[in-house]
Formats: sequence, C-alpha cells, structure tokens
Amino acid sequence: MSLNGGVFLKSLKVCICILFCSLILTINAGCETMYRGPGYAVHNDKQAMDFAWVFYDQKNYDKAEQIAKVALQINSVNIDAYNLLGLIELKRGSLKESMDYLEKGKRIIVQNKMANGDYILCKLGIVYLKDGQLSQALDAFQQAIEIRSSWQAQLGVALALWELGETNKAIEAISRIDSFDATASNLEAFFNEFSLSKENFSGLIK
Repeated sequence: MSLNGGVFLKSLKVCICILFCSLILTINAGCETMYRGPGYAVHNDKQAMDFAWVFYDQKNYDKAEQIAKVALQINSVNIDAYNLLGLIELKRGSLKESMDYLEKGKRIIVQNKMANGDYILCKLGIVYLKDGQLSQALDAFQQAIEIRSSWQAQLGVALALWELGETNKAIEAISRIDSFDATASNLEAFFNEFSLSKENFSGLIK
C-alpha cells in the first residue's frame, strides 16, 4: 500500500468516527424530553425553576406557579418548587395552601436528611406566625436554625417568642442576631416581603 493510500484510510477512519459520535449525540439529544409552554422551554427541573423565579420576580404569579408545577412533574422532590409555590400562595394570602406546599417541602427535607432546607422551614414558620399558630412557628424557626443559623431564622424565633408573650426571651433572642446582616434595610425588606406588620413588634424591633 502506498503512503498516500495509508493516509487516506486513516483520514477515512477519523471521519467515520466523528460521524458516529455525532449520530450518538443527536440521538441522545432527541431522546431528552422538552417541556414547553408560552415563554419557556426546558429540559429539566432546574431550568424550569430558573424560569419560574424570573416570572415570580416579575410578579407574574400564575406563570411562576405553572412552571414550578412543571418542575415537580419532572422531579417530585424539588424542594425549591415547593418553596416557590408556598411563597406564591403566601403572596396571595392563601395561608392554608401555602402551609400545605411548605409542609410537603419540609417532609422531603426530613425524609432525605437534606442540609439545605432552612429557607423552607423559615417560610413555614412565617406562615404559622401569620396564621396564629405560634408554637408551631417557634418550632419551625428553631428547626431552621438547627440546619443553618441564619438571621432570618433567628429573627423568626424572636418574633414567635414575642407573640407568645415571652418578652424577655424574645429580647434575648434578637440581641443574638448579627447586626451586620440584620440591617435596617434588610429588616424592612423582610417585613415587606412577608406582609408582616412591624408595628406589632414595635417594642422588639427598633
């Protein structure tokens, strides 16, 4: 075989290999399910939640809810979806529905021993607080702190204790919050986000 012939065969083998790999990638891409709707097209639950949060930030709660439910169709244990759905219902003033979503998220956190679910427990505590279920609110905030001692969870403990009439404990709890995080603007945003009346805690929050 001539030198040119050998080079030709090697080139042919490389081309065949490239074509084969391209075919496999095309087949795999075609097998991946695409979830589509007005304004979005996603392959997985993470992409769905990215879209859902964008619509939530735009205050398009119906669209955010729709896409979060698509995320749950793809992955039934996506706690971020339950978190967002609970927040949407809280914005709508539907405390029971919000509680249902957040409690489902909490069950997934407990069952799977997740180490990143404090934000769901915080929101659940807020819903309990708004619903007057003060002992449950305190429990939820304390459980959140066991996962991660965020200033939001610490503030929640203080608010629940205050509402329970445990004035001294509430003041002690709020004194432990790092003032670097719990700035006046952050506190204002917290109360506004969850439609909490700051006046109810005027003796606690300066």
